[in-house]
Amino acid sequence: MHSFRMALVAVIAASLIGPAAAQPYPSRPIHMIVPAAPGTATDATARFVAQRLGQELGTSVAVENKVGANGIIGIDQVAKSPPDGYTVLASPSPVYSNKALYAKIPYDPIADFTPLAKAVSAYLVLVVPAKSPFRTLENMIEYMRTHPDELSYASAGSGSVTHMAPAMMLAMAKVTALHVPYKGGDRAIVDTISGQVAMSFPALATALPHVQTGTLRALAIYGARRTEALPDVPALTELGFPGFDIATSIGFLGPKGLPVEIQGRLSAALLKILRTPDFATFAKSQGLELDVLGSTEYAISGKNELAHWTKAVEVSGAKAE
Repeated sequence: MHSFRMALVAVIAASLIGPAAAQPYPSRPIHMIVPAAPGTATDATARFVAQRLGQELGTSVAVENKVGANGIIGIDQVAKSPPDGYTVLASPSPVYSNKALYAKIPYDPIADFTPLAKAVSAYLVLVVPAKSPFRTLENMIEYMRTHPDELSYASAGSGSVTHMAPAMMLAMAKVTALHVPYKGGDRAIVDTISGQVAMSFPALATALPHVQTGTLRALAIYGARRTEALPDVPALTELGFPGFDIATSIGFLGPKGLPVEIQGRLSAALLKILRTPDFATFAKSQGLELDVLGSTEYAISGKNELAHWTKAVEVSGAKAE
């Protein structure tokens, strides 16, 4: 009986001491997964935020680019990470669009993540080579009406956002062009500049330096309104495509089951960074639109984006490789 009492006391003592002895969050470095290549808008945003997040939380934040399978490899790694606040996903739109593109993916874009904060929206832009005979989208569409499949367009891969967006626009305009998928957006830009393809639809952040130096000409913004980065370039909604808005998003997610206290700590720190003038200046320099949302609003936004991309895939007929 005496030994039983001693054991019971030890168990009770351990239960009382354990929480008190637990180290406050964060007590070690945070790992931020970027399911996109270096130099992309998602990567640039993640690195800007990671440095300041580390300062805000008093720890280091290591950024790792985990590319492959349209981002699925990196996204799934975060989905299956322990819900302890030490693994964060820099979340681009393929988190949601992949569910519509693939017959089966290893994660659920809503159920398997804890929303932390949304940062920006990223517009796509229709660009043509500087020597292209087309100076407006209207001219190009009119040409395609009488020359089906003669013009080609480059994308970062079959089923990528840069494939779905133009496919959706072409379907709405009732014209056709030849799709040329690349393994990544860099080569697609190079071949657009050289005239190997007639057009491409990169993220504004990717195309902006080339438009500014004159090697590419921008014909239309894939969004509901013009962007401050290229104020003279019309939005598709002005060009006979009402309701057309293919802006992609960049935000931050944790794995499902993240404790409320840790979710609150991360969300508050992220929002503090995203609402600074420094971040606004960074976003403008990248051709990104501020779209800052807290965890509750971001959860709603994620569900809306899933519905949006599901419709885009249906309309465009896009297929994953």
